[in-house]
Amino acid sequence: MKKSLGLSSKIFIGLLAGILLGLIIQIGQFNSVLTYIIQPIGTIFLNLMKMVIVPLILCTLISSMTHVGDMNRLGMMGKKTLVYYMTTTLLAAFIGMSLSLIMKPGVGILLANAEAPVLQTTNLMNLIVDIIPSNPFKALTEGNTLQVIIFGAFVGVAINSLGEKANVAKLLFNNFSDIMYKIVSMIMRITPIAVCALIADVVATNGWSVLVSLIRLILVIFIACLIQCFFVYGMSAKIFAKMSPITFVKNILPAQMLSFSTASSAATLPVSLKCAKENLGIKQEVAQFVLNIGSTINMDGGAIYQAACAVFIAQIYGIQLTGSQLVILLITASLASIGAAAIPGTVIVMMTMVLSSIGLPLEAIALIAGVDRILDMMTTSVNVTGDLSACLFVSSTDNTPATDELIVEA
Repeated sequence: MKKSLGLSSKIFIGLLAGILLGLIIQIGQFNSVLTYIIQPIGTIFLNLMKMVIVPLILCTLISSMTHVGDMNRLGMMGKKTLVYYMTTTLLAAFIGMSLSLIMKPGVGILLANAEAPVLQTTNLMNLIVDIIPSNPFKALTEGNTLQVIIFGAFVGVAINSLGEKANVAKLLFNNFSDIMYKIVSMIMRITPIAVCALIADVVATNGWSVLVSLIRLILVIFIACLIQCFFVYGMSAKIFAKMSPITFVKNILPAQMLSFSTASSAATLPVSLKCAKENLGIKQEVAQFVLNIGSTINMDGGAIYQAACAVFIAQIYGIQLTGSQLVILLITASLASIGAAAIPGTVIVMMTMVLSSIGLPLEAIALIAGVDRILDMMTTSVNVTGDLSACLFVSSTDNTPATDELIVEA
């Protein structure tokens, strides 16, 4: 029985086909094909992603927060775990963003016909004022992603604090999240065709040279992943567990290798548990607790991915990001990674949230989608490393007896 190609393989084939088609259109000057067939297909795909982004952000953010449970009931171990994950996610976004700003993977490849949006600079206090919604329904209809995030955070905290009283609301948002994921899955079925059309448009307009920047982007994210694993997680192991970074990485290597090859944190969970207990000497209840939370909210690799790619896209469009935009990028890249589900294509859709929050064009997502599988393998390995690093941190700093009740929802 023949095994059908996976989505990643189809997208990669679409990328190659789009490059070839773009070169043919450029050489043959088939402008009518580009205007009346290729570009409309790409526009339809982008409109579909715009259609789902706001409800996806709201539902997945609330659902993710309710899965963690009531902070008052989690205890000190739970609070330490959450603080650790939030801190490393922000650091990951900062590393990805900074490295992309320093290495400039998209500089020198200015896309033709790219109109940089006119953006007004604002100070930090005005930024904080602007992200608080006076009318959440207006924020939803206008697609103001930052205000939607703030509103969703309040709803998630309220649901958690009400406990069993809000079970109906919790179930409602969880079900809506599943619906949004299903819609995303439906949209992703046409991604190979859309990527082919979008890449063909980019290559036909700009030529072969634009693709060289993709290699530099992959290199940036690879280096950022290494920094996150060896410096952030490694130094955490050194400071809190008195374990050298090299020893830490060697002890969790089986989980890292499996996550890299499968690009799935969920598939790696049994091996992660085994590494935590046998190689790192962590109690089973601690490992299960921390890893279960990590599988829901810890996507440090996704934060690197989102932040680095956003800066890359700004560079290839010749857009100079302001200080306030970089702050917004850190926030949205972190939250987008937390809210991303472990299903194919969600990171690409969440990328629209990050880009729209700082006014960047969505068309360049096609470039990212073409190499998504390569990036996903690297970033998933970072996610798993972060989960095990959190296990080591909590185990080294927590004195909770093994008999204490640990509350976390699957």
